[in-house]
Amino acid sequence: MGLLLGDGCLVQAMSFSTNDHEELIPIIREMLPDGLIVKKQKGENYSWNIVTSKEDQGCGGNNKLINAIRELKLFNCRSHDKFIPDCFKFNTVEVRHSILQGMLDTDGHIAPC
Repeated sequence: MGLLLGDGCLVQAMSFSTNDHEELIPIIREMLPDGLIVKKQKGENYSWNIVTSKEDQGCGGNNKLINAIRELKLFNCRSHDKFIPDCFKFNTVEVRHSILQGMLDTDGHIAPC
């Protein structure tokens, strides 16, 4: 969720950008529920889609992640409209830490003072 909030596109599809694909993509693949895969966008260096294996074959399909994002009222939210849903905000320390870590891994940076 932190990755999607930090650098994900939640409009019409599920996608995200990362230049750290060697570290993040295996972690994301491991966390996805059965039936979802991570697929690199054609012609893009850093863009990835989260799709059902049926979509990957061009047959459509029911994307469980999109359905969950819809239930959280985040689907079709642009960057300035995104928010941390209460079910993540008011959760265990581990869950809140994971959300923060995902946001910092994607959109966070350190700048010299």
